[in-house]
Amino acid sequence: MRLPTCLVIATLVFLTGRQIACAEETDGVVDKVQGSDISIKPEFHFIPDLGDKIEIFVKIPDVGEAKLGTAIVTGIDDERVHARVEKATGKIQPGQIVRALAVEPAAPPAEPSQQNFLVVKSPAAKVMAGTESVAQVKGGQRLPFTKQNGDWYLVQIQQSDKLVRGWIHSKDVIVEGTAPTADGNQAQEIPGWGTVVDPQGDCVVAAKADAVSITVPGTYHDLAPADGYDNMDAPRVLQDAQGDFILQVRARRFEQPEPNTGANAENPRSYVSSGLLVWQDRGNFIRFQRAASADSGFVGTFGQLISGGDMIGGSRIELADQDTYLRVERKAGKFNLAQSRDGKTWMTVQTQGKELTLQDKVKVGVFVINGTNRQITHEFADFRLTAD
Repeated sequence: MRLPTCLVIATLVFLTGRQIACAEETDGVVDKVQGSDISIKPEFHFIPDLGDKIEIFVKIPDVGEAKLGTAIVTGIDDERVHARVEKATGKIQPGQIVRALAVEPAAPPAEPSQQNFLVVKSPAAKVMAGTESVAQVKGGQRLPFTKQNGDWYLVQIQQSDKLVRGWIHSKDVIVEGTAPTADGNQAQEIPGWGTVVDPQGDCVVAAKADAVSITVPGTYHDLAPADGYDNMDAPRVLQDAQGDFILQVRARRFEQPEPNTGANAENPRSYVSSGLLVWQDRGNFIRFQRAASADSGFVGTFGQLISGGDMIGGSRIELADQDTYLRVERKAGKFNLAQSRDGKTWMTVQTQGKELTLQDKVKVGVFVINGTNRQITHEFADFRLTAD
């Protein structure tokens, strides 16, 4: 015989003094009890902070929940959450369910440390709590993280009036600042392309199939040592090359810059570019790029030969706004530039000015320049480096 629900509830309240409630959220199970100290086997998504309050309850079939008490989190290790019972209205024992009590969300730090930030490198990614998606994030978005568990990072995201916490997979993010910099941070390697160099640690380089995309935030990132510019923060992906070689890539069409968005206070040009780089050092290199300027309306290729920090030669050719193949060849120490619409029929690019000589061993690869205050993403494909 089944007792009426109201009678079951009344009996439990009378005998135990427990409150009955209905809820679905569970964050873990009591694993061990020793006096007022308990250990909890947490669900995958549950990583509380020290001092957080939790409640302990049991589920009553066809009725709801019977609350047994509350506890304060006192410690966290790799497998268990530890807490001390604060108030008990019933007997606390293994197998009972725990749930985090709602607290007023803390505002995210105004400027968290780089070591505690991730940058989303995938075009889009999910933040998970268990098997459920609790948020969607976009490529280039910065996320503070508080813990790493294997291939997953625990992140927090401000959504309207609440702070959401969940897990994001390492394949979708990089730790901000992991590009090689002067302080010796760990390098990001792109197979077949080279090592990421990101001086500011704020760009996102993502590889997919035969392509690489580079996302640059809306701050000044250039490869210009000259006075009035003096900025070498452009992200690049480089590998070693020696002797004669042919370097080639397909620079994909990109969104044109908007007028009056220049990020360099001294020379506020609304200019972006991406292409091939042959690098000896910050004062001696070649830039051969697909470029666009909102100020002049220029779209085309732009070559620069830099020696001793000064531009000694270059080229400028207007083109249709479409994908462009770029090639730099070194033969017997002399550099030649070429461009193509289809990667088959090539046009030699004549540079004006002096010839540039670089040391035998250099670094070569791709780069992106952002001279605007808007975030940009440029993509490359069909990268090749061959000995000539």
